Amino acid sequence: MNHQNRSIISQDRSIISQDRSIISRNPGRIGWTFAVAATFAAGALHAAPVIDKPVAGATGDNVSNTSSDPHAVISPKAGAKQAAKIGDPAAPLRVAQWIKHDPVDLAAGKGKTVYVVEFWATWCGPCVQSIPHLTALQAKFKDQGVVVVGISDEKPKAAQPFVEKMGGKMEYTVGLDDKGQTNKAYMDAYHQNGIPTAFVIDKTGAVVWVGYPTGADKVVEQVLAGTFVPKPLPEPEAADEDDADDSPSDAYFKAASRRSGQAEAVEAGKKVLSQEGGDPEKLHKFAWKILTDESLCHHDYPLALRAARQAFEKSTDPKYNILDTLARALFLTGQTNDAVAMQQKAIGLCDDNLTRLKLKETLVSYQHPVTLDGLADEARLAQFVSGAAALIKAKRAVAVDSLLAKTDVQPSQVQLAKASTQPITSENLYEQASQSVLLVGTLTEGDEDGDWEPTLASGFIIHESGIFVTNFHVLDAPKAAIMAAMTADGHVYPVKRVLAVAPSPDIAICQLDDASGLKPLPVAPNAKPGAHVRVLSHPDNAFYSLTEGILSRYFVSRADGKATTMLSTTADFAVGSSGGPLFDDCGNVIGMVASTSSIYSGADKDSSADENSGADEDSSANEDSSADKDSGADEDSSANKDSSADKDSSADEDSGADKDSGDGAASDSGTSSDKPGDLQMVLKMCVPSSDILKLVTLPAAKP
Repeated sequence: MNHQNRSIISQDRSIISQDRSIISRNPGRIGWTFAVAATFAAGALHAAPVIDKPVAGATGDNVSNTSSDPHAVISPKAGAKQAAKIGDPAAPLRVAQWIKHDPVDLAAGKGKTVYVVEFWATWCGPCVQSIPHLTALQAKFKDQGVVVVGISDEKPKAAQPFVEKMGGKMEYTVGLDDKGQTNKAYMDAYHQNGIPTAFVIDKTGAVVWVGYPTGADKVVEQVLAGTFVPKPLPEPEAADEDDADDSPSDAYFKAASRRSGQAEAVEAGKKVLSQEGGDPEKLHKFAWKILTDESLCHHDYPLALRAARQAFEKSTDPKYNILDTLARALFLTGQTNDAVAMQQKAIGLCDDNLTRLKLKETLVSYQHPVTLDGLADEARLAQFVSGAAALIKAKRAVAVDSLLAKTDVQPSQVQLAKASTQPITSENLYEQASQSVLLVGTLTEGDEDGDWEPTLASGFIIHESGIFVTNFHVLDAPKAAIMAAMTADGHVYPVKRVLAVAPSPDIAICQLDDASGLKPLPVAPNAKPGAHVRVLSHPDNAFYSLTEGILSRYFVSRADGKATTMLSTTADFAVGSSGGPLFDDCGNVIGMVASTSSIYSGADKDSSADENSGADEDSSANEDSSADKDSGADEDSSANKDSSADKDSSADEDSGADKDSGDGAASDSGTSSDKPGDLQMVLKMCVPSSDILKLVTLPAAKP
């Protein structure tokens, strides 16, 4: 198999901005009826905060609503201006409540104290990951007059329990912003829209550095030594030439759609209320878009509330949709009782039975807010992207091409966990193995600055130091800026080294950076056909999905002059499952997900192999067709997309199996224009554990 040409088994093709800290499911009128935000530390979802903060580091180089829906609005673009610069005096910290340690007065510390002021949030994954680092920074420089301050714009009921639970792991001063004044004086003034972001203030009281918190150590050290040379921040992006023709609402959404546009959005929002405030219909649509449009980088719920309230007050005969918008704005700003009352009024004004039922469903969600157990798939995806992007910004990433340049096909010595002989239930397997199964992926730069395109797969830990196994074809992303892996609890690690690879059986042994105490899975060979098996993987972004079946058979796959033993299973997996472990009844890994191939009725045996193989270049490019989700009516969608199989090789994989079984032989006679018949069967192909064991030379640990 020519695995070097394989496309990665990921394929959520959407480009996700590194500044998207969460993917809010702010409801459309026929969609979900609650807003959620990822609470990465607690592993739960809660009502979204007043304003969504993006989660990338600071800029700078220092170390189904239809057209008939009354809520529908038009989408936009952006621009921005910078109001403050490096070297300016630090603004006072306007804090509503100090929730850890004594209050901080910057003026009182002038001449003797260096401050590190960090903006963060409990729901921001990279922020949570930065907490131990800031604690260490505070401890290191405490006796030298350095004070670390964390500022959050969340409510006390969200932030205080989190800080208390962190205890000594968050050992520095923490305060809650007073009506966004501190955020405005720092984040907006310095044109910083991603969190966590840190500001270093020297003893003269000047802001000398802005950037990602992990870069503050060297800056503080140099500031204390008097050797630090401040660098100016990059100039903000210029506004579009035709911005002058934009309406205030257009200008607002252009700014709010950009990661660097929050400051401009604030000013544009004021103009919307003053210049378009006489049109209730425009105002309520403006508010609805803020409340529900997931493409926006910034959701200013207080502004949406002001617009919705103004629309209600200016309307001489308010319709149900205006009240519905106002109710949602009230709910998302924490005014639940008022939201319930307003939604009840909206229901009373609605004379369409179908719509009334939807409004009632929304009412119930306000009366009984939903708390979800665990992360939504969208939030987990955003957590991976933001975490990996943060590692890139912190210069902890190793580009995939660099990883490939330094790897080899020679086995790597790894001490494996002892195989288990005790049967384990599916419930217990899921609970235990989830700690060892990784979300593996790469980030490649998107078309827009600051956007990252994720490519996702699976993997599993085989050593507590962070050594894990995935497919070799996952490395087929030479332009990717990082290969990273995320554990079930949300910790994102960069891959620092690829220890060994076996291209033909499709195996890669990788090492995470700065990992310890991870739970390895035991690997055992020689599982027999007919054995009960289970797979834990991430099919099509349905993260941590457990499926079961049997081991169907072993077969020989022939390609490029090489023969490789594979196994097939009836356990389900799909796009995103590559690298996922295949377990026996004792929880031992007996194989690894690799690819799929489809069998169709009515197709020429000689040609169906090629049609199923993705020999046509177009078939592999059509990643989001998810191969065999549908009937495979088009040969372009039948080419192993859910396994990211080789564009050229899966025909040989399938035909190799057929040759071995006498079911048919491969031929080059097939053409991509021939339509296959009905889908009959999807072959699920895996790498046997015996091939994995060949890449690790040390024997398993003795009891």
